[in-house]
Amino acid sequence: MSAILGEGGKPAEGLLDDPRLVADAHAIDGEAAALDDRTLVRPDTNVQPIDWQAESHDLVDFTTGMFFPLYPRLAGVWTPERCGTLEKRLAAVLKKYNLDMGTLLGKWGPEIMLAAAIAPAVLPTVKAIRLDHAEHKAQAKEKDRAAPAAGQTDVRAPPAVRTSEQGPAAPPDPVKLHELTRTGEEASRQAPPAPDLHAQA
Repeated sequence: MSAILGEGGKPAEGLLDDPRLVADAHAIDGEAAALDDRTLVRPDTNVQPIDWQAESHDLVDFTTGMFFPLYPRLAGVWTPERCGTLEKRLAAVLKKYNLDMGTLLGKWGPEIMLAAAIAPAVLPTVKAIRLDHAEHKAQAKEKDRAAPAAGQTDVRAPPAVRTSEQGPAAPPDPVKLHELTRTGEEASRQAPPAPDLHAQA
């Protein structure tokens, strides 16, 4: 009916005499009322209370899981007992300021969680690459050392030549020289006589 009301909330003269206008006005008022009912904000009765202890535990677990692999000695400082005490104290602070993981992570939550998953593997990845690099380098050096260079042969070094500055060589040992002479004489006696070429002719 508000659609056909005139100034001061009174219907314009002659409008109420048309039943079609009255019906249209009722229909418009009904749609407006339904729209207001749909857009009315009502409190959500299904909202679950926040478990601040669980929020605190998730935050501590998130932090230790990211830093302990990078700095293993921290595990000896932040023992499970100490982390449990921290969770209790942290839960009270989170409740006071109404902060949960979603609020703390905010807009960049997924990116921060991705970084937390990658960060512990960064140092082990770098160490693994360096070890493989060093191993490949050592294998290449060993291979180059074992094989001669292209176009070169394995030539033994010539015997050293005695210079005049070094003086004359030491005389031979008479005992060894005597043994060598005697060995040669015995070998000549045991050898068969040489054939007489004149007798065969």
